[in-house]
Amino acid sequence: YFLAENLRAVNRYSPENMHTCLEELAAEGEIALEEIPTVKTIKG
Repeated sequence: YFLAENLRAVNRYSPENMHTCLEELAAEGEIALEEIPTVKTIKG
């Protein structure tokens, strides 16, 4: 799991949630869609 904002366990991202958040950033133009890894890659 990945941490969101701080080290509290309740703020961890699952790989699926992280992918969704990255897609939202791409939709807002913050990052390129091509830069987003697949869920499988995020899972490691």
